[in-house]
Amino acid sequence: MGSGHNKKNETKYHELEGYVIAIDLGSTEFRGIVGKKVGNGKIELIAKDSVAGQGINKGCIQNVEDVKYGISRLCKMLENRLNTKLNEGKAPQDRISTEVRRVYISLNGASIDTSNNSASRKMGGNTITRELVEEFDNENRRYPIGNDNELLDIIPQECIIDDEDRPFDQMLGTRCESVTAKYKLVHGKKSLRQNLEDVLGELNLKLAGYVLSTIAEGNVMLTDEEKELGCVLVNYGHTSTGVSVYYKKLLKFTFVMPLGSKMIAKDLTTLKLTENQAKEIKECCACVVDPKRGEYTITMNEREINSSTINEIIARRIQQMLGYVNACIDQSGLKIGSQLEKLILTGGGSKQKGLKTMAMEEIGLEVGRGQLHNNKLVSADKFFDDKNEEQRFSQSLGTIVTATEDCFEYKLEMEPTKKTLFQTFKEMALGTFTEELKE
Repeated sequence: MGSGHNKKNETKYHELEGYVIAIDLGSTEFRGIVGKKVGNGKIELIAKDSVAGQGINKGCIQNVEDVKYGISRLCKMLENRLNTKLNEGKAPQDRISTEVRRVYISLNGASIDTSNNSASRKMGGNTITRELVEEFDNENRRYPIGNDNELLDIIPQECIIDDEDRPFDQMLGTRCESVTAKYKLVHGKKSLRQNLEDVLGELNLKLAGYVLSTIAEGNVMLTDEEKELGCVLVNYGHTSTGVSVYYKKLLKFTFVMPLGSKMIAKDLTTLKLTENQAKEIKECCACVVDPKRGEYTITMNEREINSSTINEIIARRIQQMLGYVNACIDQSGLKIGSQLEKLILTGGGSKQKGLKTMAMEEIGLEVGRGQLHNNKLVSADKFFDDKNEEQRFSQSLGTIVTATEDCFEYKLEMEPTKKTLFQTFKEMALGTFTEELKE
């Protein structure tokens, strides 16, 4: 990856057409996917890999050197996997070596939030043109979001044409007396994207594009039907929790809160447990009492801890997180039951025992764990080992399906050797001699 950029004056590189890469920078793991564009907007999954993640906390870069090392190592691992795939059955002189030049990133961060905005015009019977739609976009870009924030995405919602609600895609080209277009503006701290670009720049990589992690996951973990009928997608991660609310196939609200499952283990250390012991107990114990098992004791550090004590500690943090989810639902303006039918859990924290039961009780929605759904991914069902691995890579997958710009370049592993003048004359003479023998 990095070193190849400094040798471009020595070695000829070529664009590797159609190959893309997407990376998800998690707080405990960096995950990457390589795919190939195969037409009709579809992506064939080629390679995947992951490395231990350091330097990221609550979606923000905190240690530049750790993040640089993790991205560099992950890119090199994926380059090697791609090289192996592309060089199968090739003669040594035809083998190639690839290098990542651009990356797509799943962008996360506890500062991500949304605002509503609208733009209106009196039309006087004229047609809604593309220029007018661009004017509306410019108005969105001027929306006041604070000096420390920047606009990350503009998501069209619906439009009102002559007092009638219409889908947004019916606006362009319509003749009317008046129009109001509604938008959802996603914004976050300027440092989110800037710090990422700075790190990539030091690795001689370009940011080909980014997708907000909450949106990326919705791209692959939700069906069109779930988005249309209304659902809440909750990614319960290690240091943060992302919430997205969908209705009528539109993203109505998204928010990333600085609260993750890591806090449960931290709370359990108050029982005079080491961090590793607390993690072990968190994974084996539930946040609700198992009626089949009842109460029991766990022996740790030569002392006994009652399971109900552990249940209560875990439950307090889960209730806090679910309280935030309920607040997000309230902010979306949508009603549970009539407009929202289901809550889908993803992320490492979603494996917490008893979480589904508590979520149903606290929120009042049918609760399920996320599963991979996307017709843009080719052979995805054979690509992953199990459902847990699908979830681990869900944000990378949801990002790679948006990729349009080629991300790799390649060179021949063996550079063609230049012939000396003597070799050229020798071959010419040998060729002449061979022709004379034939005659």
